[in-house]
Amino acid sequence: MKRTLNEIESDFCKIKEQTASYDRNLALVGLMNELEKDYGTMIVYENEEQLQEELKKKAAMRLYREISFARTNED
Repeated sequence: MKRTLNEIESDFCKIKEQTASYDRNLALVGLMNELEKDYGTMIVYENEEQLQEELKKKAAMRLYREISFARTNED
């Protein structure tokens, strides 16, 4: 069953407060995979302006990007 963005975001809020660890990263990757599968968030844009326009329209993409940055900050 597809979870709502609010459910995924709630899980992300809990996970991002945890201390950096392998388990935390694994949980974040799981959320990213769920967003990719259920919401099609992996799209490439030709320029930053196109990306910013899509981010304004698509909450799933914004959440995916936020999770991605949370992982990048500790990798």
